Amino acid sequence: MKHPQLLLIAFFLFTHLAYAFCYEPKIRVDDEFFISDSVFIGQIAAVKKIGLTPEGYYDSYEISWTVLQVFRGSHRPSEVIKTVSGNDSGGFLDADIPLGSSYVVFAQISNVTSELVVDGCGNSALFKDSFSTISKIKAIRTQPTGLLYGELINCDVNFARFKVNCSGIEVVARSKSGTYSTTTNPDGTFLFPVPSGVYSVTMMNKGIKCTAYDLSYKNPTRVAVPGGGSAGLAFEQSSP
Repeated sequence: MKHPQLLLIAFFLFTHLAYAFCYEPKIRVDDEFFISDSVFIGQIAAVKKIGLTPEGYYDSYEISWTVLQVFRGSHRPSEVIKTVSGNDSGGFLDADIPLGSSYVVFAQISNVTSELVVDGCGNSALFKDSFSTISKIKAIRTQPTGLLYGELINCDVNFARFKVNCSGIEVVARSKSGTYSTTTNPDGTFLFPVPSGVYSVTMMNKGIKCTAYDLSYKNPTRVAVPGGGSAGLAFEQSSP
């Protein structure tokens, strides 16, 4: 991996909740659903801003939610629960959060603090902006197959600006059940179905092996694809 220092920064920021970046690719609803410990519609009951910086920003928010509807997890309607969210670049929460606002929330239990943590770069958003997300949640069904999706970083930008074609790059997924492959689209993205299971995924561009992008949501050397869900990966081209 070309930039191990970024992983140390990512770990530090995650444990302190002051995120300054978003992982790649943009996570799908059926991906975030299966990695979340709790997915619900909640109404903001209280907000606590934590860690005022010299620049006048807060490091994170502790939010108390009144649960309205549960899609995943053990919480029940009318229960009050707390989540923590970093003041990050994803824009999950505005600086001034009105009490009583309703959100669709995807939350994971932190391995460090055991708190429920909301990824501001994910699919959590105001309820009024989440009808498509709710439809996708309701459409999730457990089944034998899932989806692998992802991208070669910067291909989308280069394609849009300079018409650089990133199509035809081979993506190969290997597991105990077999080997499956596809090729990328002109913007460097890919999406293909595979049986549920654990995979090692590689990308090869004109004989040059691509490596995992430092801020990839998942590790391509061992990525779990849930039945009925998906798993996202990001690659970057290795230096010659």
